Amino acid sequence: MRLLRWVVGLGCIATAAPGQVSYQPQQPTEKLLVLPLVVKSPTDSAFSIAVMDVAREKLGQMARYKVQVIPKPKLCEALKASDYTCDVLLDETQANQLGRFLSVNAYTTGTLERSGGTITTTVRVRDIGGSGLASLFSVAVSNPGTAVSVGEAIAQRLNNLVRAGEQARECDDQRKKSQFARALDAARKALAIEPNLPAAHICIATVYEA
Repeated sequence: MRLLRWVVGLGCIATAAPGQVSYQPQQPTEKLLVLPLVVKSPTDSAFSIAVMDVAREKLGQMARYKVQVIPKPKLCEALKASDYTCDVLLDETQANQLGRFLSVNAYTTGTLERSGGTITTTVRVRDIGGSGLASLFSVAVSNPGTAVSVGEAIAQRLNNLVRAGEQARECDDQRKKSQFARALDAARKALAIEPNLPAAHICIATVYEA
């Protein structure tokens, strides 16, 4: 299996020009890489890429004050530097390499398949930088199962995850300060958004062990 040959120097996200900085909201520190899903049928490869292009763009708009979603041009830049085309489906090892090269806190993997008129996606968010975003969820869309409808549905779930992850990190921060009541409050807020969020459950467990 060919491994990605990442070129040093492509990892910095573009920032606003100096004259614009004072007018821009503070940029989030958490970074998320949204990648195409592996497909059951090779004929769905282009569809998977289109779906996650929609999800990436939509999430970037919805969560712009909470997470940096790596934009498509930056993703393409890194892939082309390693002799890959811009639109490619990466395996788990390659996705992990790309995520670490771009210094993200989390990245997505998963699968996409068709069954009749229904598109079913299984999305796993891999946490590699204390994001609190580690999760696994499924999205099924039909009538019509277009790239836009599927991509927007995934973006909505990811946006919920981003919001919950923010509270999970707050729980961890407060726990480290021995502010246990505040930590539990933050964890409960996270679970109200994403009931199965591992980071929130782990934080609660560590609070009670303290």
